[in-house]
Amino acid sequence: MENALANAIKFTKEGSIKAETRVFQDKNRLVIRVIDTGEGIPPDVLPRLFDKFVTKDAAKDSHGMGLGLFISRAIVAGHRGGIIAYNNPSRGATIEIALPVDGNRQMES
Repeated sequence: MENALANAIKFTKEGSIKAETRVFQDKNRLVIRVIDTGEGIPPDVLPRLFDKFVTKDAAKDSHGMGLGLFISRAIVAGHRGGIIAYNNPSRGATIEIALPVDGNRQMES
């Protein structure tokens, strides 16, 4: 989630960023969405966004290693979940993380 938020901040120079969560009890699933109104994801980058070393520069002199979303996907998969990205119909992009919820387990304090 942290990487999705960091990317939204990095690529949204104007507009808004929204994080939302929703529990689907009938499917035992938690869905987290980070929705921005930034530049969106270039069509040539979108299919390989979660691969190693894939990056899109926020500015010519500023870029990352392209490992954040690759690592995020591995962490989410380790929790038996999934992560996807898509461009919004109007503007910007959404990163959506789905995680299973075990209704019989209680969180430890």
